[in-house]
Amino acid sequence: MVISFAKFGRCVFGLAIVTCFIPSVASGDDAQDGTWQVYTAPQISLITVDGNPVGLTSGTVIVVRPGQKLSLSCAAFDVDRKWIDDGEGQGHWQYADDKGEVIWTGSASFNPSRTKTGAATEYTAPTTAGDYTVTAQADDEPTLADDSSGGTTSITVRVHTDCPDSIADSSSCTPLPKWTYWATYGLRYSQMCVTGGTPPHHSNPPPDSWVGLAVTEVVTPSDLHDNDGQCREGTDLNGDERGKICAGSSTWTCGQGFTAGTYPVPPPSPISDGFNTPYCPLGNSDNCFWDVFKLTSPTHVALKSNHGPCTVVCNQEYFCGKGTASQKSLGTFTITFSLQLINSDADTQVTVSHTNP
Repeated sequence: MVISFAKFGRCVFGLAIVTCFIPSVASGDDAQDGTWQVYTAPQISLITVDGNPVGLTSGTVIVVRPGQKLSLSCAAFDVDRKWIDDGEGQGHWQYADDKGEVIWTGSASFNPSRTKTGAATEYTAPTTAGDYTVTAQADDEPTLADDSSGGTTSITVRVHTDCPDSIADSSSCTPLPKWTYWATYGLRYSQMCVTGGTPPHHSNPPPDSWVGLAVTEVVTPSDLHDNDGQCREGTDLNGDERGKICAGSSTWTCGQGFTAGTYPVPPPSPISDGFNTPYCPLGNSDNCFWDVFKLTSPTHVALKSNHGPCTVVCNQEYFCGKGTASQKSLGTFTITFSLQLINSDADTQVTVSHTNP
């Protein structure tokens, strides 16, 4: 966390403590030598669903099935300070990040209803169709000064009883790597779009679309891994690449995600240095979201020397209302990572394909 001060002096930044040497004389409440004081009210970040990198702006609508569960998280930030007397009426302020917490409220259940900053709560949507507000409010533990509750952000959960009929991969983008940065590289963004069904009616444009629909993907290893041409763990691979990339699930929201157009983010983000063409035109469409498939590392070479080419194959399925009694499969896909050594076996090049079998 970067803290800036509009006063003359010099600041020394540590892991959690920021000491600012500001030649001045403390008076009144500022003269509490050695006592931590409230400096700013706790601040809140945007709410994220299932840990996705893009937060949802306040007021965003998410469409779910009755009783559907979502993993929600949010970050809270809190800065406190204390005056250190250097003698002869001079001194300096010492600033520190207090441990933030998030209070969850709304017409539903949260487990837990209070989380550490960045930690997830399991939200269970109401079972009756309608609009419900979910609010995250910043607070502190406290460990330093005891703040009052701070900033808030909220989203609208729209409980809807129908689902789309299907999902399709409509377009894709593959940034080109700089091999001076990567040891293993494979990255693909696929725009997934839903069609059919009866979407909810939104009061704001677009009036009838699946914007905000929560779509959950489930990825599992293919049973083809013992066939010829498949990358073998311990023989071809230097690690558990197959287990890492062919496991888990993510929840995406239609019409939300990488906006304006670019991902990875523009410089000065360090990851931008790893691409010859760092930007993908990932604009949002109301019925679509961008899924991400990757096997990347700047230091780890995925294939052993003199091995490959070979493939890692994953099964993928998208769901509407995942985890509810009325969950619906929107479609199944195959994700294929094709690995081969390049640059005198110094790097592993990965080509990613995404197909509907």
